[in-house]
Amino acid sequence: CMNPVGLHMFGSSMIGGRHYFRLAVGLATWFCLAQIELSEKGLKMLFFGLIVCSFIQVFLGYFGFIVETEVGVEAHTRYYLTAFGTLLSLLLCRFDLSKIVLSPGLFLSCLACACLVLVSGKRTTVGTLLLTPFVLMFLRRREYGFTIGCGIVAAIALGILASGQGRLYELPYSAQRGLSFLPGKWDRTLERYGFNDDFREELHRRAKNIIHEHPWVGRKGYAMDPREISWVILNTQARDTMFAGHELASNWHNKFYGMWADFGAVAPFSWYGFMIAVWLWTYRKRNEHLDNSYASTFYRYWACLIFFDLILAYGHSSLTPFGFWPRFGLLIALENTQMHRRFEPSSQGSAVSGLLTGMT
Repeated sequence: CMNPVGLHMFGSSMIGGRHYFRLAVGLATWFCLAQIELSEKGLKMLFFGLIVCSFIQVFLGYFGFIVETEVGVEAHTRYYLTAFGTLLSLLLCRFDLSKIVLSPGLFLSCLACACLVLVSGKRTTVGTLLLTPFVLMFLRRREYGFTIGCGIVAAIALGILASGQGRLYELPYSAQRGLSFLPGKWDRTLERYGFNDDFREELHRRAKNIIHEHPWVGRKGYAMDPREISWVILNTQARDTMFAGHELASNWHNKFYGMWADFGAVAPFSWYGFMIAVWLWTYRKRNEHLDNSYASTFYRYWACLIFFDLILAYGHSSLTPFGFWPRFGLLIALENTQMHRRFEPSSQGSAVSGLLTGMT
């Protein structure tokens, strides 16, 4: 279903149905998850299951890294280590920051995960993990001073690490790439990186050209001509082969420009309006999840993911909804559980009195 074949024999000259399929499956998943309730036992299993899956993802990613032939920047990065970012996020959402700092085991585990994510070279993951404790500070509504103090210490540590690079020691290239948004003496190939990326800027320029030519309808959806794609694959000597391939596949590396270029002006503004509404709804539920239950852990975890989806430009016009809708559905499932508990009759009172108490 993700890669439909055989449509050309029925007269279709375009492909790209997998993108529409992702949209349909993501929306259907949202509706399905919004109908269920999540038990504390099930969430506990999910918590440890995600930890196990993170290690499996690292193993499979490392195996793929060593057997595949990579060139360019990819040969010097370790993106498979970003799975430790999921593990670190779960720990930060599960335990208070003060408990993590004062517990040697938790502190060393979080520090190891942070170092491995840094070595991955994925700047987006590094940046989101640096912001996660501050987002959790507002979701938990406590430890403001402690979190800010830890942030100052972390900033000083990163400053010392960046200032020593190229003078006292040489960090691995992937670690330098992960920290390249800081001022420092980085590898020459990273001098133009910082907060910029020439690759993404070129894709954004191409998307803006489509937006300028067709601002209201864009490309009228995921229209990918198989003959054009074949030409791009075969004509490896073409000057802009790499960019043309991403352009044809709607891989814009920016959900705002991507949605606009693919579907027209209505799509990105309506999507961002939806995301803002979801975040405001999520944020208003923070007072219901101030304890240390697994339900509160996953509320904070999914809330952080939604927040970063909102503030980060990186994304795709079909993959972004495909991932965003299920997270929102899971948050609604948590709310279903909370509502069930509020309306559950007391064991010492009648059903009517319990209902009235819950409504109050």
